[in-house]
Amino acid sequence: MRELHARAAASVAAGRAQCLALLSDVEAYPGWCPDTVPRAETTERDGAGRPVRARVTLRLRLGPLAGSFEELMAVQVDPRGEVRLERVAHDPADRERLEVVWQIEDGPPTRLSVELAAALELPRLVPLGGVAESVAQDLVAAANRALSPPNPMTSATSS
Repeated sequence: MRELHARAAASVAAGRAQCLALLSDVEAYPGWCPDTVPRAETTERDGAGRPVRARVTLRLRLGPLAGSFEELMAVQVDPRGEVRLERVAHDPADRERLEVVWQIEDGPPTRLSVELAAALELPRLVPLGGVAESVAQDLVAAANRALSPPNPMTSATSS
């Protein structure tokens, strides 16, 4: 079992409610983070229509290797500022785990962080140096871009 752990953070130009809305809408991840999450589909919702399970495709670059894998993730949202995605085990003998935990701290500015923790069955020969850190940084950078107001100087206007 190979253990991975990483954390990344950034200050964002959005409040807690906007951050929670973006991060809890798992189906929207491919729209704002397509390099790391090219596909996501909610498979189960609670009585209020919020996602509680989602099938997510993750794309990883493992040194010279690259690959995608699909996982069923449990989704938990704490309105006080946490969104947790946890891999659902395939069966009772499945020891692999993957957790993506977003934390939102009120500002100003609002502080957004993501923590990744994984235990994966991977061969020892597969290089993992920096993989978790890269994924965490990609996620935070993509969320920051999605939460940033558009720059009027770069917006196209028609006449």
